[in-house]
Parts: sequence; structure tokens; C-alpha cells
Amino acid sequence: MGVSYTSAMERDVRRSAHSARHLGAGHILLPLTSLVALLTIGLAYGGRVHTSNRSSPSSARVTELSTVGAFEDLEAALEPRFANPVDRRFAACLRAEADQPVLRFR
Repeated sequence: MGVSYTSAMERDVRRSAHSARHLGAGHILLPLTSLVALLTIGLAYGGRVHTSNRSSPSSARVTELSTVGAFEDLEAALEPRFANPVDRRFAACLRAEADQPVLRFR
């Protein structure tokens, strides 16, 4: 039976050469993550561009929420966003309730 000697450096060179030939999960994970990130950014940008092209600047109205007295005043401002009058009234009521203080300190 023969005995052979392999130095640690030679063994490491063989091991690294062998592992460099095979793709592991880490090699596939980085491009896949980059692709998902690009897809997410692209879809977000496309949705934003589509939304901004759909609304015209002439239909935009500014409503100062601090001066609104009742929720009926908000319904006209919510009309472009909510086509259904019931939804508009619900959103206006929620906004009016949110402005009411929950706790009052004396």
C-alpha cells in the first residue's frame, strides 16, 4: 500500500477549482433577486405614469382640510376619487371622525 503526501495548499487549490465549476444556490439567488427588484420598480413606475396620464390637471381641486366644517363639504372634493356617492359619504365621515380628538386634557 502506497502513501502519498498532498500539501494543504495543493488540496485547497483542487477544492476551489472543483467548487468553481458548479453553480450553487447563492449563484442563482443574486440574479433572481435583482430581477424581482427590477420588475417591482418597473411595475411601480408604470402604474404611476399610467395614473398621472389618466388624470388631467384641470380636474384637480385643492381642499384645505383644516377649514372644512362638516363632512358634506368634503364630498365634493372626494368626487374624482369615489364615483359611488355612498363611498364618498363614508370616506368623508371617516375623515371627519379622524379630526375629532379622542382624549381631551384639561
